[in-house]
Amino acid sequence: MEHSDRGEAATLFEQGIACFEAGDYFAAHDIWEELWRYGPSDKKAFYKGLVQVAVALFHAERGNRPGAQRLYQSACQLLQPYRPVCLGRDVDRLLQEVGQWLQQRWRSTDGEDPSTLVTFRPRFPAAISRGES
Repeated sequence: MEHSDRGEAATLFEQGIACFEAGDYFAAHDIWEELWRYGPSDKKAFYKGLVQVAVALFHAERGNRPGAQRLYQSACQLLQPYRPVCLGRDVDRLLQEVGQWLQQRWRSTDGEDPSTLVTFRPRFPAAISRGES
């Protein structure tokens, strides 16, 4: 299923963001994976990086620290050329928030459930252009 139509790709991209921001990282991964495989060729590495971010968080929620860290590092490399902003979204902020979330996720003391320490959910915010507040 080819998604060469930019409008269709934009709709799927936003659907993935909605799932991601709702904490449904598996659904975000599924949507962005479709864009990575069948979307516009000039953004394939960008979508692959987003897939890896979503899967990293999915793994982290299930306690797979090595897998989460490996995927996050790979995602950072893939998304580097698209920083600071791509498709109107703040890639720098996304990576910053995911990195902070992962750090919080792994903090635990004396067997405390790490999920109780996470106080926020990573977002993928729209970029704010200069002059806006």
